[in-house]
Parts: sequence; structure tokens; C-alpha cells
Amino acid sequence: MRVNLSTLIKTNPTLALGFWVGILCLVVQWILVVLFVWRLPPEIPMWYSLPSGRLQIGSGIWFWLLPGLSLIFGLINLTFLQFGGGTVKIYSSLQLWLTSVVMLLATIAMINILRLTL
Repeated sequence: MRVNLSTLIKTNPTLALGFWVGILCLVVQWILVVLFVWRLPPEIPMWYSLPSGRLQIGSGIWFWLLPGLSLIFGLINLTFLQFGGGTVKIYSSLQLWLTSVVMLLATIAMINILRLTL
């Protein structure tokens, strides 16, 4: 069953807030890429989960990874929301807010990368 996404967001203020938070984070990520990708050094601290030192350093091209994955993740989740969003309301809210939180965390990671490199 396909649900009109704009109607679903308009009728539920929680979904609308989560949707706009996610869109805002995505826009901020792409603005950061456009403004700072040309000023980044060839190597940036990218892989925080690895042991500190040389292993955390990645090529500057990896900076595109965060907004690209955020965009793909957001589109996939909006597609899932459109096809299954009308069945269970709490599922819709959780899914949309999960997407927004992941995009917010990616935005924070991008800001930290820029803070450490510039």
C-alpha cells in the first residue's frame, strides 16, 4: 500500500519536525562540502573508530562519503516510509527520526573533521 508522503507529513507534526531536521542536516552537509572541499589537505582524519595515529587518516576524497551516504540513507528510508508509513504510526515516527539522527551525527562528524583539519 503506497502512502502519499506529503499527506503523511502534513497530518503528523512529529513527522514534519523530523523530516525538516533531516533536510536541514542534509543541506548543511552539502554546504560544508561545497565551501570546504577545495580547502582540505590531501589527508584528513576520517576513521575515528580505528586506533589513533596513521590508521585514522584518509584521503580528502572520503569527505564526500558522509553527505553521499546521508543522501542515499535518507532516500531509502523515505521510500520505505512511503510504502509502509500508513500502517503503524509509531513505526513511521521512529524511522523518520532515526534518519534525522543519523544525518545529524554525520553533520557533526563533518564539522569535527573540518575543525581538526582547517
